[in-house]
Amino acid sequence: MSNFSILLTNSNKDLLELKYVLNQTPASQIWFDCLKKAKKYSQISETRLYGFHENHKNNLEELMQLFENYIALLAPEFPEILHDKIDKTSYPALQNSLNILHRNFAHNHLIESRVSAKNQKTWHEFNALIHKIESQLLALKSPTNPADLQRCRLEFFWQEPFKTAIPDQCYKEFTLKKEFGDLQNIYTQVGRNILELFYAQDDSVPVEHIQAFRLFSANCNIYIGPQESSQLEVAILKKVEVWFRKNETKLNAAGVFWENQNKALGAVNVAQLLNRPQTLNEMKEMQNQIIKYTDVSDVIFN
Repeated sequence: MSNFSILLTNSNKDLLELKYVLNQTPASQIWFDCLKKAKKYSQISETRLYGFHENHKNNLEELMQLFENYIALLAPEFPEILHDKIDKTSYPALQNSLNILHRNFAHNHLIESRVSAKNQKTWHEFNALIHKIESQLLALKSPTNPADLQRCRLEFFWQEPFKTAIPDQCYKEFTLKKEFGDLQNIYTQVGRNILELFYAQDDSVPVEHIQAFRLFSANCNIYIGPQESSQLEVAILKKVEVWFRKNETKLNAAGVFWENQNKALGAVNVAQLLNRPQTLNEMKEMQNQIIKYTDVSDVIFN
């Protein structure tokens, strides 16, 4: 059994330790090997928080203002980045604008290779903001009862994450099920995976931008929300299949087939939070505690 801790910190240099136990699966072990290499040879470069806001509408407006600032930074060198003004008149209109910007991001990376050391950081922040805005849109589209536990997550990234190809036998571990505190692998490729395309309802994505999960890395996501059950997974997968069948020709051309496990829907739960809170009140209390922290400062092997 492999135990390790993730340390969170904030501007006051306070520390919060989250203790984990590695799941005993082949995929979890591959991820853990990436993590050990990153710990030894690299360092944590970024932490992103999603959903830790009571007023999603206000936060969306703040993110959009910051996003438009980044577009202005990129526009002189990439005038085609925004063909039309971002349409904020409705949820579907804004999501469609974001889909177009996603394509521009992927096109400059995958097709024209115009990303340089000079503009890489700006492109990186641009892409991160798209995902943060989409997260807020989903929260507004499917609001939770104030008495319920919010769906939040915390992602952290390494300067060198030691990306490793996913073996075929590990695709069966991908799932939409998760528990409070679960640690999951995250998507660290340029392109868009199948579940992301479904949530964005992007039917116009170019074939070459469709990139199913093909890599594990030390980068990961801490899920801080309510249980996502088997029943919920079945319900979501039914909707995903409807969308998939509608776009099947294009997805098949990208090498993704519904009948194959390597379509990789969801994520792999690689580790469980030790002493996981059991009641709703305990989960809310821990979520309110975690919200006070903004960065992952270190990983410690016990």
